[in-house]
Amino acid sequence: MLSKIIGISAVLGFLIIPIKSEAHPRHKTKHVQRSAPAVIVTIGWTWVEASLFHSAHWRHPNYGRSHRNFTSGPPPARPNQHAVWVPGHWTGKRNHRHWAPGHWSHTR
Repeated sequence: MLSKIIGISAVLGFLIIPIKSEAHPRHKTKHVQRSAPAVIVTIGWTWVEASLFHSAHWRHPNYGRSHRNFTSGPPPARPNQHAVWVPGHWTGKRNHRHWAPGHWSHTR
C-alpha cells in the first residue's frame, strides 16, 4: 500500500512539475548592458620606408601592400562596401611584362 502511494505521488509529481530538457541549452549570462559610446577605429595606410631588404611602400593591415610612391599618397578610399583590394602584381610575358599597381575591384 505504501509503495502504491509513493509510486502514484511520484507519477503525479512528474506530471505536475514541468520538466524541460534541451539538447543545447541557452547560456543565460547576466551581462550588464553598458551604454558606452561607440568607438570608431580608423585603420588606414601607413608609409613604410625602404630598407636593404624591401622597397618603400604603403602598408594596410587588411589590404596588404601598395607600391605607389610617397608623393602620390596612399591608395584611394574604398569606393563601396563590396569592393575588394587587388594587390599590385606583374602581368604580361617576357618583353611585355609590366607592373599593375594595386586597385579596388568591384567584382568578387
